[in-house]
Amino acid sequence: MELARELLNYRKNGKAIIVNSVLENIDVLTEEELKDVLVRFKDLLHPVMTSVYIPSASMMRIIQEYAPNMKVQFKTGKSGGTPILPITCDEFFVGEMYFNSILEGLNPEWSDFQKYKYLYNSLGMMLSYDFDLQLDTEFSQVHDSYARNIFTSITRNWGVCTSFAASYDYLCYRAGLESEIVMEEEHDYIVISPDGLGDYLVDPTWDAAFVKFGIRTKNFAISKEQFIKNGHHLEETEAADYQIEELSEEEIEALDKSIGYLEKFGGIYKDNYVKELMNNLEGESLFEKISSFLEKIETMLAVGRATLSDYEKLLNYALSQNPILKKQVQVYDTTLRNQDRVLVVKVTENEKVKEYILKKGFDLNQSKYQI
Repeated sequence: MELARELLNYRKNGKAIIVNSVLENIDVLTEEELKDVLVRFKDLLHPVMTSVYIPSASMMRIIQEYAPNMKVQFKTGKSGGTPILPITCDEFFVGEMYFNSILEGLNPEWSDFQKYKYLYNSLGMMLSYDFDLQLDTEFSQVHDSYARNIFTSITRNWGVCTSFAASYDYLCYRAGLESEIVMEEEHDYIVISPDGLGDYLVDPTWDAAFVKFGIRTKNFAISKEQFIKNGHHLEETEAADYQIEELSEEEIEALDKSIGYLEKFGGIYKDNYVKELMNNLEGESLFEKISSFLEKIETMLAVGRATLSDYEKLLNYALSQNPILKKQVQVYDTTLRNQDRVLVVKVTENEKVKEYILKKGFDLNQSKYQI
């Protein structure tokens, strides 16, 4: 049997379908041909199937029926990077449920730009950056594996830049929109190409928290110069040579209004609300001001599946609106003794320190303690 696994090769119409017992290139097969291959060879195949891109749902149903124990691996990984977790067909269809829920909201009458922005916002509402991966534990390694397959990532809400970029690329692919994943050494994002309108840079990873709270996006179709200021390293990628176009803030706001996004937040972005809040804090001491700030900002509406990482980014964004406070307040995540994941807002004033513990969003734990 082992020798058969090593030697098995199968070609169809001159195209290699099975190479060294690995089923690949199924996109060139008809459904009947795929059934035939699975019936004849499934016991000789490794439990991994690869494809040029993500196969259709109909192909996955055939695999589910004829080879239910076979796991599927997709060729969407970065060369030399963490391998993408092979998944079962069942896991594929759970993830598809989430992607389909986004795609169902597309209006076929929209322009390409409206569709791109709708998918961008919707993915950000449904997927959060997974800061558990920053921990050097066995649990973080499990998260890392699941986060790098877009179907398990969207299901578990465990996102990293790889899954954000690949998920957005997949949504564009399903919607018939042009997109391309751009890979830096430490980060992935997307170039979108609206029909006849040039190339635009977008980064769904770092805007995911903002769209959940009605904050203006910072990485959608902005200038190349601003994209670099936001921390991207275009010189590491082929995008450095692209003629990158940009949209104005007014054009992006018009898109968000036209797709119904701003209606969720009363018709306006919440940037000014956060800025005014941070510069008009009530109380005499810094401790009183931060308590007032937390009590008010916890009332901000969150849409989608907001996690602690989203709230952490919102808090740091708010603090950035008041540079003086930013120097005295630190926001970070940690794990308590009971293994609950929490946010800590650490405030320092006149060598005194207080920490405010936030669990499950902004359910403020009233037991504030001083160190």
